[in-house]
Amino acid sequence: MDADDICLPRRFEIQLDYMSKNPNTDICGSWVKLIDEKGEIIGQVHKPKNDEKIKKMNHWIPGLIHPTWFAKRKVYDKLHGYDPDFDMVEDFDFLNRAGDFKMTNINNELLLWRSAQNRRSKKDIQKMYQKSFHLRLKYFLKGNFGILYFPLLIRSFITTYLFPTKLKIYLNKKMGVA
Repeated sequence: MDADDICLPRRFEIQLDYMSKNPNTDICGSWVKLIDEKGEIIGQVHKPKNDEKIKKMNHWIPGLIHPTWFAKRKVYDKLHGYDPDFDMVEDFDFLNRAGDFKMTNINNELLLWRSAQNRRSKKDIQKMYQKSFHLRLKYFLKGNFGILYFPLLIRSFITTYLFPTKLKIYLNKKMGVA
């Protein structure tokens, strides 16, 4: 969680209860409400609940919202935490490395999440796009994503290196991935 995100009062209780009742789940996230710099609700993000859909989403963007993660220690121990090479997209990398673990999202908004566009400069956003592309390329070359992922990888290269940052943000919003 970033310092300007707001955890709702029963979040940890709800997630711990869910994990206790679903012992096969290793990483549990939740839905969020988006807030602006004044703390006003400006939207929500609802990621998939199902493990298979989350893992499919993880090929393009994280299927669990990072500040909502509630995970078993064994996940972090087995994966040795975050890879420093993927700073700024460490959640994206971690979830792809966590493919052997069961993931879910609780269909309850348990966090007020500050809008990312208000937290990062254009330069930082461009770095995130570049690191995301390199992460996708890494997993594609390892064979994790399959040959049908290749057109998406080409799209990622084109948008990362040829489109201005404002256009990328606009297109991602229109496609519902930002």
